[in-house]
Amino acid sequence: MIHIVLFRNDLRLDHQPALQAALDARETHDQIVLLFHLNPSQFAPKTARHDYFFKTLNWFQTECQQIAPLHFIAGELSAAFTSLLATLGTNVTFYFNRQLSGERLRRDQQLIALLEDKQIPYQQFLDGHLHGVAEVKKADGSSYRVFTPYYRQWLALEKPSWHRIRCEQSCSPQYEGACFDEGRRVFAGLLTQLRAQQWDETIGVTAARQQLEQFIAGPLATYDYDRDFPARAGTSRMSPYLKYGVLSIVEVYRRVVTSEQRGQATYIKELAWRDFYQMIACENPTIQTEALTPQYRALEWEVNPAGFNAWCKGETGYPLVDAAMKQLNATGWMHNRLRMVVSSFLVKDLGIDWREGERYFAEKLIDYDRASNAGGWQWAASTGVDAVPYFRVFNPTVQSKRFDPDGAFIRRWLPELVLAKSKEIHEPQKYGLTYLAPIVDHQTARLAAIERFKRIKNKTDG
Repeated sequence: MIHIVLFRNDLRLDHQPALQAALDARETHDQIVLLFHLNPSQFAPKTARHDYFFKTLNWFQTECQQIAPLHFIAGELSAAFTSLLATLGTNVTFYFNRQLSGERLRRDQQLIALLEDKQIPYQQFLDGHLHGVAEVKKADGSSYRVFTPYYRQWLALEKPSWHRIRCEQSCSPQYEGACFDEGRRVFAGLLTQLRAQQWDETIGVTAARQQLEQFIAGPLATYDYDRDFPARAGTSRMSPYLKYGVLSIVEVYRRVVTSEQRGQATYIKELAWRDFYQMIACENPTIQTEALTPQYRALEWEVNPAGFNAWCKGETGYPLVDAAMKQLNATGWMHNRLRMVVSSFLVKDLGIDWREGERYFAEKLIDYDRASNAGGWQWAASTGVDAVPYFRVFNPTVQSKRFDPDGAFIRRWLPELVLAKSKEIHEPQKYGLTYLAPIVDHQTARLAAIERFKRIKNKTDG
C-alpha cells in the first residue's frame, strides 16, 4: 500500500492531521509518498506571496527528509493526477487537509471527483482553523453574520489539542519513480525566478517558533493596547506562518492560552476573526467580487486612475497613509491598524471601488489570505457583514495623531519628514513643511462618501 500525503498550504510536520493519519495507517511494508501538486493556475509570478510561498516550499522539502522526500507533480489537475495514478496503480490511499473556499475548494472537488471515479480511497481533515465553517452556528442552525455573537459561541467550543509527530519514528520504505521527474524540473525552474527579499531569513519553522516565543515573552502582555500602534513591536507577526501552515494554528492557540499574559484574550479574538471570515467566505463564494450587502452592489465608484496610482505608491499627501503603503511595497506586510486606515482612505476618501484595493493587497502581501483580505476590505467599505457603518469614515490625520503620536512610524518610512516635529508631522503642509499636497480634502470627501451611500439607501428603502 502507498499512502500519499498531499500538501498545500499546510507546510509542516507537527500537528499535521493528514500526515498523522497516513503514519497511523501505515503497516510494515507500506510506503509513504509526500506530494505537492504544482498547478500553473496557482502561480502568481512577481508577486510577494508567490516568492514567499515557493521559498517556504523549498525550505519544506528539506524539512521532509526527516520522513521521506517531498515529490512534485506538475500540470493541470486532472491530467497530473491521472498520470500519477497510471504509474502508481490503484493500491494507494490519499490523505489531505481540505480546502474550504474559493478556487482551492473547487480544485479539491475536482480531485475528489477524480479519485471517486477511479475508486481510490481518500481521507480529508480540517486544518488551518480552530473551528470549521459548520461548527459555529445559531440555535436554529443558521450562520452568524455579526462577529460578537459568533465569538461568544466560538469561545464556548472545545479547542483541538496539539501534538508533535515524532519524526525519528516515522521513517518508512520510500517510493522513487520517473513520474516525479517533470515536477522536479518545474519546481527547479520556479526557484530560479524568485527574487531576493528582506524577509528571506524569516522562512521556516525555526524562525516561526522564535517569533512566537518572542511575542509571548514580550508584546503579548500589552497586546490589547500596543497592537494599534504601528511604531511598536506590538503584534505577533504570525500571519505568514499561519497562512502557509508552517505553524499550526492549534500550536499558536495553545501556547498563547497557557501563557497567562494579559493580552491573551485580545489575541485569541483575532484568531476567532480568522475563523469567522473563513466561514463568511465559504458561504459567500463571490466575496472577492460582490458586495455582501445586496443593496450596496449598485454603488457607483469613482474612476480615478491617478488617485489609485498615488495611493499605491504612497503619494497621497497624508503621511500615515503614505508610510503604510511604502511599508507594504517594501516588506510585503502591513500593520493591521494601517490596513484599516489605507482601505478606508481608498474607498471613502477617494471613492475608489474596494475591489481595486483588494486586488492590490493580493499582489503585495506575503500573508495574503483570500477570506480575511476580502472580508477586511468589505468591512472598511461598509459593504460586508458586521461592517463599519457607512457614516463612520476614518480621518487619516486623526488616526495618525492617535496611533503614531510622535511620528516614529512615519519617520521610518518617509525620510523627507524625519526632521519634522511631532506636532507637524501629521499635517506637514499646515506648518509649511515641504511635502506632497493632499490629493483630496478629507472633509469634502467624507461628505461625498456618505452621500454616495445615502443615495443607494434611499433608492432601496424607498
